[in-house]
Amino acid sequence: MSWAVGALGSVGMLALIGLLIMAFLRKAGLLKGETVRTMLRCACMTALVGAGYFLFALLIRFTVYGAFEAGQDIGQALGGPYFHEALNALSAPAFSYPVTGVFAAVAHFLGGILFRQYRLTGFALAYLMTTAALWLLTVRLKTIWNEQAAENAAFLLLCLPGSAFFFLPCGVPLVFLLAGLIFFFLGRKIPPCAFSLSHRGYTALLTVCLCLSAAVICAMADGRIG
Repeated sequence: MSWAVGALGSVGMLALIGLLIMAFLRKAGLLKGETVRTMLRCACMTALVGAGYFLFALLIRFTVYGAFEAGQDIGQALGGPYFHEALNALSAPAFSYPVTGVFAAVAHFLGGILFRQYRLTGFALAYLMTTAALWLLTVRLKTIWNEQAAENAAFLLLCLPGSAFFFLPCGVPLVFLLAGLIFFFLGRKIPPCAFSLSHRGYTALLTVCLCLSAAVICAMADGRIG
């Protein structure tokens, strides 16, 4: 339990620093109120979905295998070979997977600055990249669709099967961020269009995505994928 308290404390500190930076930029007039609100909504959305994935993975792990043994590495108990190699690369960068290697190198550098908290830095960097990518996509979608449709699409994106990898310290968050940047700039050429999905249709689609995502999390907790 001590690892969880320490992780929550570190994440809380990082969140506080982020809020202070945003408040300073807002006060200096470098950020508009709408931009700040969209950032906060994306940050909260990403945090809630990521926490949900993590807690569900722990629930599956406890249900199937029981409690963790004293001193057992939780990271090594979850996921498969790719995830384990990505975790190890945070403290000793390797380029077996090129994109994951780039992510690990950046996380390792930042982790060295943050008192060698490589693993925590890796997860925090994955969260920040995913949040930034979601914000870029949301901002551009709002210029194409209406605000509600854009936010629904952003939330649905985090619930797609396999989107749990957006929150892992590997190459997937980096690819997601690059995709967000590409769509943000190239999406300027997409003209606005009237798009609406009925509440029932959106709920049905979201339910299917969540069920498939739950299946992916079960497979990850069992070490079959990831």
